[in-house]
Parts: sequence; structure tokens; C-alpha cells
Amino acid sequence: MFKKNVDAKALQRLSGADKKKLRRTAKQRFPQASDDDLDAILPPKVEITVAKYPSRTLVYGIEGELPMLFDIDGRGHELFPTVHVLLTN
Repeated sequence: MFKKNVDAKALQRLSGADKKKLRRTAKQRFPQASDDDLDAILPPKVEITVAKYPSRTLVYGIEGELPMLFDIDGRGHELFPTVHVLLTN
């Protein structure tokens, strides 16, 4: 009758190599975005976290703040900005 709450299976910080890979993927996915735009979404000197959900969705965010990007298939091919990013940047 009622749906269960959706909880993240894992929440972890990204390593330096994973941050660079995420940035490259975002640049490929959004070629019209400038480097300043990417710096606003994924600042180079902050901790970025990834939350993994049971539906294989990955949610990327700056530690202690709102989510910035999400990946619906968990493979890095379908990367989308959150509404928060679209409204603030």
C-alpha cells in the first residue's frame, strides 16, 4: 500500500582520479559548458561525494551541500544536472 523510503546503499568520497574522470565525462556530455561553468558545478578543490542507490542511480554532490549531478544508469553515459544546478548557475 505504501512505498518504502529510498535509502542510499553507499555514500563515499571520490578519489582524485575519479574526480578528473567525472569532470571529463561532464565536459563530453555538455560540450557547450565552459571551464568556468564546470568549476561552478564541480569545484576543483572540494570533496565530491557519490551516493549509490538500489536502482543503480549515482548522485554526485559537493560534501555537505545539495546534489549537483546524477547518473541514471550508473555507467557514466547518462549524466544530468540537478534542478538546483540549473537554477543557480
